[in-house]
Amino acid sequence: HIGGFLGAVALAPALQNLHIIRHGIEGDKLVDGLLYSSYQLLVIARLDKSVDVMRYFSDLGWERAQLAATACHDTAVAVFANLTFWDIFKDPTWLDSPWALAWEERTAVSGERPLAQPLLLVEGLGETAVFPATTEAVFAHHCEAHRDTRVHLSRYPEMNHLPVGYASQLEYFRWIDDRFNGVQVPYGCTNATIDNITPELLKEHIFP
Repeated sequence: HIGGFLGAVALAPALQNLHIIRHGIEGDKLVDGLLYSSYQLLVIARLDKSVDVMRYFSDLGWERAQLAATACHDTAVAVFANLTFWDIFKDPTWLDSPWALAWEERTAVSGERPLAQPLLLVEGLGETAVFPATTEAVFAHHCEAHRDTRVHLSRYPEMNHLPVGYASQLEYFRWIDDRFNGVQVPYGCTNATIDNITPELLKEHIFP
């Protein structure tokens, strides 16, 4: 009998959101991160009513944030496409405020906690939304702390945040299918770089 929680797929996960934003400010190529920075402040403000978002957003940033909040992901990214962090926020100190740090403590994934079931972790090495280096660091830390874990990390060269979701479908559909079919995942950490994804392969196995 197969039932209950069987495992999980983490597809291009944002493991440490405020860490991503801070790196974006430092000049890394993080286009999508501008969108997520506005989302983060809005989410925190919804949970903590004492946070005054207008103290931190610029007039233009607030205007764009409201547009993005009512749009699909791709449209929202376009809304911020020609802006920098400093165009969006007039006061960046919210990133180090007590309420933001408390949010980070609650939500950031460091790899410290054990996993209840196997995990497939997928990352695109051409990411502009989340940092592959952060994913790698969390993976390494978790594997060092938990020798009895079951995690596989798949890297997709040159893939950005959304394309890696399509490119990895063959892999994660098979992985999920194996979990429902009772296939056991061996203990330990494994990783691989997937560089043989072609349109023909996807068409044959996923979109016949």
